[in-house]
Amino acid sequence: MDLLKQARRSILITPCTSSEMMKRGLESDADAVVFDLEDSVPDAGKAEARRRAIEMAPNRKPSQALGLRVNDWTSPWCYRDLIDVLGSAGDHIDYIVLPKAESSEQVAAVGWILEQIEREAGTDHHILVEPCIESATGLLDARSVLAASARVFSVGYSATGFDLAADLHFDGAVPTTFRDATALLPLLAARALGLALIDGPHPPLHDADGLRSLAAARFAMGFDGKWAIHPSQVDILNEAFTPTESALRRAVSTLDSFGEASRRGRGAAVVDGNMVDIASLRVAKSVLARIPASMTAQGPSPAQPGGTPTGTEHPGARGDRGSSY
Repeated sequence: MDLLKQARRSILITPCTSSEMMKRGLESDADAVVFDLEDSVPDAGKAEARRRAIEMAPNRKPSQALGLRVNDWTSPWCYRDLIDVLGSAGDHIDYIVLPKAESSEQVAAVGWILEQIEREAGTDHHILVEPCIESATGLLDARSVLAASARVFSVGYSATGFDLAADLHFDGAVPTTFRDATALLPLLAARALGLALIDGPHPPLHDADGLRSLAAARFAMGFDGKWAIHPSQVDILNEAFTPTESALRRAVSTLDSFGEASRRGRGAAVVDGNMVDIASLRVAKSVLARIPASMTAQGPSPAQPGGTPTGTEHPGARGDRGSSY
């Protein structure tokens, strides 16, 4: 649970068709690894993929969040994915990725099954849910889908995915202008509900520049992280979704200056020639909330004179509530 309160800049999805691929994923520097039982696994291999997930889950790093992407609710495999894998290895898995989520009933049903699994196991380990918006219906009903269960802590949105393109009858990939415009819908729903927002994968494996550019754009837009489909993409995402030193210094200066102004009975201050007020303070806190745990664990940085400020819990921290390489 605590791992899901930390930043997930890079989420490496690894197919459960190969134990070696899964091992490499767990050895990577990704903030989170997701075992995939869905698109990367052929129909005939679903049962074997579940067995590999159960076998490999105990090998996860203590500092690395572990997710499980099950098959979508309308498939013949979703129920068995949940019962078999979580019934045997649920204590090692932090969250479920629910693909192609289209209704509040689907999300609520997954939450109910998780409750039954945990009750039967007699465990305090609380598995959370990340629905993925991948269709026109999911986009239009995003808020109700995401509000369907207190277990929902995050939302995945893959505008570059072919599932969305196919559903919208596009001939090929989703056009850039439409992709960026529709990203606002899950962004607004996620922020209204206090959830983290994760971008989908960048399919071209050797397009480092394209990945870097897209990740930077998503970071600026407010996304919290992005899926990687190969370990070589992890470092690019970790860098792209980490605030720059200058952004951190500006945020800390805003906090310090506003704090001093407040002590003097003022409601605003001036930082680098710009007026900052309570709204600026909220922006500064949101920047500092995106500092990865790996940085704060090393102690205060020059941008953080006293360490990480309190009151900057990462979005999605609602504790109460296919490739080859």
